[in-house]
Amino acid sequence: MKKKLMMVAVLLGALSLGACVDNNESASVESVRNAKAKQLESVANMNNANADAKKAITAAEVAIKEAEAAYQKAQAELAQAQADQQKILLEKAQAALEAELEAAKINAEAELNNAKAALESAKVKIGESDAVNIVANATITVGSAVFTITYADMHKGLFAIKQTTGGGDGSTKPVKVSYKKKGLIAGMPTMLDWDGCVGTASILLQL
Repeated sequence: MKKKLMMVAVLLGALSLGACVDNNESASVESVRNAKAKQLESVANMNNANADAKKAITAAEVAIKEAEAAYQKAQAELAQAQADQQKILLEKAQAALEAELEAAKINAEAELNNAKAALESAKVKIGESDAVNIVANATITVGSAVFTITYADMHKGLFAIKQTTGGGDGSTKPVKVSYKKKGLIAGMPTMLDWDGCVGTASILLQL
């Protein structure tokens, strides 16, 4: 009976001691717990910052690639525009050159026709000889003397005559030149209205 009473007393004492234990945390424990919480919070913030930084880097890389693509496209468009502009300028220059060549061809043909007409209509006679066309190698017979036209350029209004055979009798013979030429400028004196000459016919007699 005494043993039972003693055990009950011990149990009651243990219960009473347990009831007196202080449940409040000490300051050091609370400090450690708060520090750990802040550490975890810092780690979480750092992870979030790293994730945001990676997103920003990825976005920047995408923007750089897009900018590079846009730059390459702009360069290609500029090169194409320059090529098109050069092509247009080349076509215009070619058209202008063709027009100039065509005009030059027309003028050359007109001058050739005028020269042919002048050659056909220009004649020379010495004394009482027959008039002959002023063309190179044409001959003029005056008595026993024969003259040859050694040079003729009616576009410039020039020709040369040389005595090739026979002799002269010492008399003076008139040299007459006749030609037809259409005037170029209305109202201009005929002697000054030749195309390519000063309006005079130079005659060289080589005896």
